[in-house]
Amino acid sequence: MIVDFSVVIPCYNRAHTLCRAVQSVLTQSYPAWEVIVVDDGSTDHTSKVLESFPQVIYHYQDNGGVCSARNKGAEIATGKWLIFLDSDDELEEDSLIQFSNRVIGNPLTEVIQASYVFVDGKSSILRNVTTGDVGFVSGSFVIKKELFNALGGYDSNLKFGENTELKFRLDKSGTKIDKFDFVAFKYHSATNEGSKNLVNMRYSITYILSKHEDYLSPHVKHLYYQNIGVIELRFQNFELAREYLLKSWKLNPKKMATLLRLIVAFFPKVSKKIYTPEIPL
Repeated sequence: MIVDFSVVIPCYNRAHTLCRAVQSVLTQSYPAWEVIVVDDGSTDHTSKVLESFPQVIYHYQDNGGVCSARNKGAEIATGKWLIFLDSDDELEEDSLIQFSNRVIGNPLTEVIQASYVFVDGKSSILRNVTTGDVGFVSGSFVIKKELFNALGGYDSNLKFGENTELKFRLDKSGTKIDKFDFVAFKYHSATNEGSKNLVNMRYSITYILSKHEDYLSPHVKHLYYQNIGVIELRFQNFELAREYLLKSWKLNPKKMATLLRLIVAFFPKVSKKIYTPEIPL
């Protein structure tokens, strides 16, 4: 049985890491059906890097965000299975053979999620899929293209939390995720873009809260409201910070850390010493 994996790599100004990502796919012990790089409007030498990989399908588009790039890659893909790999990450050598064996052994499965290693500088942390300390991140799962299309793909409104939002829709659809304990890839920590990243995070969390309001558990809402509240503290929007932190605390009154953040929000001078101020872009 041939399990055909289309590996989709979205890329935006990552020429310096793209080669590593592509090579990690091309050197798999079980060959990918195809490798698709979607260049999301890069202004660096991404296209030049790919001249060394004629077997890679290359598609250029105007900048539309990582979700748009992944969706375009899925549209181009001819394989029955999709795996999305970010351009600064890398698959482990036996990832595809492991996923393939799992597909063959569980023919009814539609999504398989594995463990991964989080790499931050010189330190590495195992994120184990069976112990609950793993996020649903691109590179850690394979999904049937048919199911991905039925779900509507990634939500292109998002620039943060898009994998988590996709999982919410998977859960809502009743799809069972087959959790398979092997290390699929190395997740390299991306450079933090400061206030721009925080703006994207704030917008995306607010959007997800609105989109899935009737589905999200009180615990998840508590965490999301708290995250927004802390971001507003960083932006020195103290009234908004108090509003969101109060919502968060009401959902979990026993959480003293949230209560302390709420109290800090009433004292701007103290807040500035605790939370590094950022100016929104």
